[in-house]
Amino acid sequence: MHSVPILIALSCWAAMAVAQGQQQTTGETDPMAGLLLPIKDAPLSVDVVVMTEKRQAEGKFDKQTNTGKVYRDSAGRTRVVSSFLMQPIYDPVAGFQFMLIEQLKLAIRVKLPPTEPSQRLGFGFLGAGSELMLEPGEKTHQHEDLGTQTIEGIEFHGSRTITTMVAEPAEVGIDDHWISQELGLIAIIQNSSPMRKLTVKIQNLIREEPDPSVFLVPPEYTIRDSETLRK
Repeated sequence: MHSVPILIALSCWAAMAVAQGQQQTTGETDPMAGLLLPIKDAPLSVDVVVMTEKRQAEGKFDKQTNTGKVYRDSAGRTRVVSSFLMQPIYDPVAGFQFMLIEQLKLAIRVKLPPTEPSQRLGFGFLGAGSELMLEPGEKTHQHEDLGTQTIEGIEFHGSRTITTMVAEPAEVGIDDHWISQELGLIAIIQNSSPMRKLTVKIQNLIREEPDPSVFLVPPEYTIRDSETLRK
């Protein structure tokens, strides 16, 4: 199982924990968390730039840029370092995922469900189309093949999904993804909807083993199991 669904499920709990700690931070789901699959024997580290534009009440777009880094080692562990609310460590070897909340020095620990060795990992997408799915009404979906392009020396395949509200044809969500299934990596995400635009791009790809310490919970963090946050 990939880390994205677990990350989303925990976002509300983490936001409440931050509120209880009276700290301020962004509560948005980090799109960097969905760039890497936890596959083995494909170590890498890569810088990521996230550009977001949100439509405000007066119609103008508020622009924001975040930068971060994602890591994966040969064992399939992954780590995201960013300025978003949660910084996940996905450790299929130990059987846990940790959500680090830097403002609280808190690590939320989630036990990973067992998986079959033959189970194929896949990406989970949350984009403009997903936003429109929350709106009532009939929708149409159109899929397009964007071909291939070379990014950071790797060939990536592009796909596009266009989601349209039937009753409101002007409400359109467009989701583009450029993926290397072999490397288990997304190089570019471009989402647009009437309310938001999102662009995620990688750069400075290094295909070497990262420092093992990036996959460890820092010693100054308190570890709490996710079940305790429900009580």
